[in-house]
Amino acid sequence: MVKVKICGITNLEDAKNSINAGCDALGFIFYKNSPRYITPEKAEKIIKKLPQDIIKIGVFVNAREKTIRRVSKSCRLDMLQFHGDESPEFCRRFKGKKIIKAFRVKAKMDFRKVLKYKTSAYLFDAFVKSKIGGTGRIFDWNILRNQGMIKKPIFLSGGLHNKNVQKAIEIARPEWLDVSSGVEMSPGRKDRQKVKKFIRAVKSSILTLFFVFFIALFSFAQEKGLLIDDFENPIVGGQEGTVDFGAGNGSEIEVVAAGEIKYSGNQSLGIIYNAVSEGYMWVARGFGLDAKNAQWLVKPESIDWQKFNAIAFYMNGSGTGTKIAFDIKDNGNEMWRFMLEDNFQGWQKITCPFNEFFVRSDWQPNNADNNATLDFPIKSFQFEPRPEAKGVVYFDDVELITK
Repeated sequence: MVKVKICGITNLEDAKNSINAGCDALGFIFYKNSPRYITPEKAEKIIKKLPQDIIKIGVFVNAREKTIRRVSKSCRLDMLQFHGDESPEFCRRFKGKKIIKAFRVKAKMDFRKVLKYKTSAYLFDAFVKSKIGGTGRIFDWNILRNQGMIKKPIFLSGGLHNKNVQKAIEIARPEWLDVSSGVEMSPGRKDRQKVKKFIRAVKSSILTLFFVFFIALFSFAQEKGLLIDDFENPIVGGQEGTVDFGAGNGSEIEVVAAGEIKYSGNQSLGIIYNAVSEGYMWVARGFGLDAKNAQWLVKPESIDWQKFNAIAFYMNGSGTGTKIAFDIKDNGNEMWRFMLEDNFQGWQKITCPFNEFFVRSDWQPNNADNNATLDFPIKSFQFEPRPEAKGVVYFDDVELITK
């Protein structure tokens, strides 16, 4: 269920109309430069007359800790929203308080910076240089669509109105919609009919959400397969290691266990790479490798390969444009390649149909049968960022996809 926060409340009438229309939370802005600013004294009087089950959220912008605590106590706020340049350290000072940290989104978003904030929820709003919130502008919601890193509630804000909420929900999949200017007759004055239409549009989208969920569930059932690797073991190299990796001719590579950036479980496989021209590298898992403990969760010979037509994995993209080779070694030790590109942000499932792999022409093991036939079972897989590129990429959950 997507919830609604009506922000920028400045009077009791607007608060009651919003509640009667079915909102879940009200936002009070304690930032003097905002046209929707309300004094703590006035907010306190309004809040005292509101039902207890309505969530009251105080919005602050680079305010002093002492001020925030005083206003929070006098107004009996349920949540605190920090919409300025507050640091992760500043947010941590408010232990026991539910904090929403707001981020102003430009063309791209580095979600690793977001995760430094150990807050209760995150809010994403459009970046406008001259304004902090209440911009009436939208940003590219697809930035949130595939991020996959954030496991806490997301508030979507910026340019929302009754005609675009369904699309916003379908793309960004937020837990909350935060609206202010989209339901106003003027800054700080809500339009009763616009509020009703907005909340009605959100509620009616529930049916659409169930439909989308059903389609996704059906697709999942169609693609349901066998998990063969999850990278949950310690990530170490060497002959006794759990990952077989290396580089040469000037290229450099390092593998790490990424505990904060993961799709599932406790960690993902992080690859730090510097791929230079004429260089090479590899990061492999499976059987028959130099690293003795790099095996998958299941043995290749125990798999009924006729049931599967693809291999898939989750990759955390950063939009660098880096080309990445995904290789598999077949039963005849012949290497096969599938190419992909880091042209997205966040976690995304990469499905590699077996019939789209091609034989590697640049290199083959000395013991490869070179029969140009993909012979099952597959023994191992490996990742290789291609030259010239430098960066970090993360992988998680490798699985075989059912026909």
